[in-house]
Amino acid sequence: MLWPVPGAAEFYRYYDENGMLRFTDNIAVVPEDQRSRIKSYDEENDYLTPEEQAAKARDERRLEQLEIHDMKTTAIQKADTKTHNGLEGVRKELNEDLKALEDRRKALESEQGSWTTWDEYVTYKEKRRALNEDIDLYEQRREDFVKKAKAYNTLSE
Repeated sequence: MLWPVPGAAEFYRYYDENGMLRFTDNIAVVPEDQRSRIKSYDEENDYLTPEEQAAKARDERRLEQLEIHDMKTTAIQKADTKTHNGLEGVRKELNEDLKALEDRRKALESEQGSWTTWDEYVTYKEKRRALNEDIDLYEQRREDFVKKAKAYNTLSE
């Protein structure tokens, strides 16, 4: 009776019951009538000295570490690009909002003093109050953007 040797790095070639060529590392899978004719294939490491095997293992670990590092770097770059694009989008929105606020301010300035009724004056005051509230909101958003941009620039340096 043949027993597989633990740690042996051999592969065997045989033909199954359908005539298909098969490879296995378990000799027990090979039909008994073919065991005398099987061919074994040694792994590449079987021909290396212990020092060469250790060096190869070290090189494989280094390669794996480099691949992990590259994956992390790529993920950071993608996140960095996403953050940059997000900040750029916020900056554009802020610029558009600022222009709209300036247009509203100019329109209100042209209305100032031209009202002829109390209702027109009250409407003007409501528009002015709403504009001031929108300016305050804009300033808060701009301050948040500046903080995030400074943090991003600090991390990017």
